[in-house]
Amino acid sequence: MLFTINSRINFVVENIDWNIKNGSQPFWGDSNPSNTLTFKGINNFKSAGDKKGGEFVEGFSTINFSDDSKTTVYNDSTDSDAVFWCSKQQINIGKNATLDITTSKETLIQDGGDAQINVQEKGRFSCKFFYGSYYKDSGAKLINSLIGGSITLNFSKDAVGIFRTEKDSFSGKNPTINATSPDYILFESSATNKSILSGITPKFIRKDSDSYNYPIDYLTASGQNHFVSNAVGSQNVSASNIQKGYSVIYARASRIAGLDAESKVAKDLSIIEAQVKQDTMNQLSSRKTSYKLATQKLYSGNDITQDTSQNSIDKATSANGVIDSPIVDGSNDSMYVFKNLLAQTYYLYSKIDEGRTSASGYTFASSWIEQVVQVQPLLLVTIPDQIEFNSIQSGEFGKSDNLNNYVVVNHGNVPANVDFKAITTNPGCSPDVSLVDKFGDESGKLVLNLTAENIASAKSETWGPLVEGKQMLSNPMKLDPFWEQSNQASLYVNGKHSVTMSSGPKVVNYSIKVEVLQAST
Repeated sequence: MLFTINSRINFVVENIDWNIKNGSQPFWGDSNPSNTLTFKGINNFKSAGDKKGGEFVEGFSTINFSDDSKTTVYNDSTDSDAVFWCSKQQINIGKNATLDITTSKETLIQDGGDAQINVQEKGRFSCKFFYGSYYKDSGAKLINSLIGGSITLNFSKDAVGIFRTEKDSFSGKNPTINATSPDYILFESSATNKSILSGITPKFIRKDSDSYNYPIDYLTASGQNHFVSNAVGSQNVSASNIQKGYSVIYARASRIAGLDAESKVAKDLSIIEAQVKQDTMNQLSSRKTSYKLATQKLYSGNDITQDTSQNSIDKATSANGVIDSPIVDGSNDSMYVFKNLLAQTYYLYSKIDEGRTSASGYTFASSWIEQVVQVQPLLLVTIPDQIEFNSIQSGEFGKSDNLNNYVVVNHGNVPANVDFKAITTNPGCSPDVSLVDKFGDESGKLVLNLTAENIASAKSETWGPLVEGKQMLSNPMKLDPFWEQSNQASLYVNGKHSVTMSSGPKVVNYSIKVEVLQAST
């Protein structure tokens, strides 16, 4: 135990493990305003016993927890009522430093006058009150000053403050909380049926002007609720404000720095690759990235940041043009690939929901952001180079006489119309065979048709009879985009002939012109 009297002392503690049952108060001073206690490195203090107990620190007006230090305090001892006791107490938690206090005492700071707890950048201060084995009291107070005064909690950028009670709700003096871009500040009861703020009304004062939203949310048995969507200036929070919730938090909301969205189109490919740009300083326990892809804008007006716009996007469904709304788990890779997209303009929306370390039950959503993406059309249809058929005897011939299965396939991202246009005779075609649109009993004639039969629907279009130099009316065969089963059609020739085969088979050779155009959806 450090015991000082009639002195001005600046004492440094570094890398100490303290575990005392009786006579368990580590530090005692004579309340000289100049007394300073500084903790460095990693320190662990456990005071638990029923004889000659006391505070953790008494009589040191300034207590410093140095940058990057880690200190734990467990205090369950008889006699004194507080963890700290000194007039005008100032407790400083340095940059990236941690102070975790677990105590059965009634009060965090006793007789503090105008007490302050200052948590610097990325620092973490936590205090949990529990009903002890040696100090048995149901109270939980941040300060219980015998001379009036107040308590002020100052949290810097990325700092964390946690105040939990397993005893009664917090009572005593109302704390003033100055928040300058902290990660979060949490007040919470272990009992979900108990109001955390029945005895105090914290005043949150936002000091920063950064571009993040800082909601004040709370938990009841029914789940997470919003009290303030974005704290500005000074905000008092009472039990009635939060429906007597068992937990309340002031936290930095999530935010997306930007949204990368790129369309890619190729043979049998039509996608949008989407990924949010990470922009968070929060100490995360979880993250989910939500996307919505729509064929139309999901809000009215020009300002997506408005609550009405955000609510409109939240509620949008397929009835509003939403074609996909995936949620991607995990904090490292938020990419999602939208596949099999028709060529057109799309509206892509994204937001993230993040949970905080040590703030179980809470998630904080960013605002939806928007990206307009154009998927360019690709018209790509493959057609057989040649169709071979045999017809040994005169008369009708059909699909079964084609030597192979010939298929026309749409590999593009738009529906395509395939239509016959013209036929010409190639060199090497037997002079004994003539194309006609009909014939009687004369020999040497060929009535030739071209049929396309959709593989999925069995719907067919037949073009013919095919006669060189003759215009004909025809209906196109529609093929859907590549991802549909109806993107393919069998292509074959059929008809009848009156060709005499006594001198052997006749070879015919024709070129067919087919037109491919984009069809309407």
